[in-house]
Amino acid sequence: MTSVNNTYSSNKLPRTSRLALRRSQLERRLSALGASFAPFGKDSSLAISFKKSARRGAVRANTGVLLCDLSPLSRIGLKGTAMPALLKSAEIALPTKVNEASQHKDHSLCLRIAVNEVLLLSALASDGETDFRTLHKALSEYDRRSCWTVPYQDSFCWLALAGARVGEMFAKLCAVDLDEGSFAPLMIAQTSLARLGAVIVRAPTSRGSRLPLFYLLCDNASSGYLWDCLVDAMEEWRGAVVSRGELLKLV
Repeated sequence: MTSVNNTYSSNKLPRTSRLALRRSQLERRLSALGASFAPFGKDSSLAISFKKSARRGAVRANTGVLLCDLSPLSRIGLKGTAMPALLKSAEIALPTKVNEASQHKDHSLCLRIAVNEVLLLSALASDGETDFRTLHKALSEYDRRSCWTVPYQDSFCWLALAGARVGEMFAKLCAVDLDEGSFAPLMIAQTSLARLGAVIVRAPTSRGSRLPLFYLLCDNASSGYLWDCLVDAMEEWRGAVVSRGELLKLV
């Protein structure tokens, strides 16, 4: 792990040319792993592949841990006493309890992280341009004094972890039991992960997949630290960093 940290702290950090101005805070770490990027949405870039020689382990559906950066995907927060009514007008189901999530027909998620606050995550297969159209239309017609947006697109990074050993890996970094038998799909934990505040949600997967999938959201300024901790922790299970396309094939 020392050599990896030295690479990141060097003055000659790897850069990827011709990227959109808006990109993940983890772009340099992904570039160091041999990532190739492609345009995503209107103004972002997304890692679409990695050099095989840069892999730390095999990408397997039934073992190990897979880590993916989803930070370019869309997310938005809503807060205020009128939030439930606004979601209803946008045909978005509000979870009945705090720390629960709901999934919608477009596969986006609504995370209730406080009584009057939600965090909306686009579908894993998002195209980056059509997310939350109905919601944005409803917002334009709403009284912003009673419900307003929270800029989680800029303040939170978004990572995904999948794999049969993810629960065991979490036990090294978090006091909350996130094992598959204790933490069901659509459950949320707002907790400390590697001594960093984080929101963790167990995401639903396709019917044919037995691979647990978790989304992690934390302060964007600390994304590099969390990434390094996860890469180090998953070494025990020959973990691999994967692209969104590879993750979609497995979950």
